Amino acid sequence: MPSSLPIAVRLTPAFASGRVRLADVLAHVAGPAARGHESRWRLSSREWTFARRVLTEATRLWLWRTDPGAFAGDFVLVDMSSAEPERRPAWVVDLKCGAPLKVGGGGAGNSLVQAARAMAWLEAQGIVGPGAPVLATGDGAVVFDLCTLRIPGPGSRGTPR
Repeated sequence: MPSSLPIAVRLTPAFASGRVRLADVLAHVAGPAARGHESRWRLSSREWTFARRVLTEATRLWLWRTDPGAFAGDFVLVDMSSAEPERRPAWVVDLKCGAPLKVGGGGAGNSLVQAARAMAWLEAQGIVGPGAPVLATGDGAVVFDLCTLRIPGPGSRGTPR
């Protein structure tokens, strides 16, 4: 079992239904190193609403909560429809309450500067292949629409193939 916290932890439908707590998710991936870090990883009400919606309405998407102190956005989403990791679209998102959708990382300040680090970690886990994710900021509703309707920027990992 790892002795430190990863850059991201996967949230599952069991989390969305309340059967699994975030503290349990952290303890599962990091063991004793997770103790005392739960509050840092806690989801705000808007993040919780977004996560629950993704996990209950878009089951082809897997959702990772990124370490809030890592500057890798709020979440990484990966479309798991393909069996081939290099064909899986991915989005690194930073939620901004009431904000319009911005693709490419604009509007996030420093919140997405380590997005590549989160993607490299997912690539090392065999979840995605090499390539750049779609960087997106905006209100949870417009970000959800982007990830489920697949309206990514041209030439990005999220472009339907």
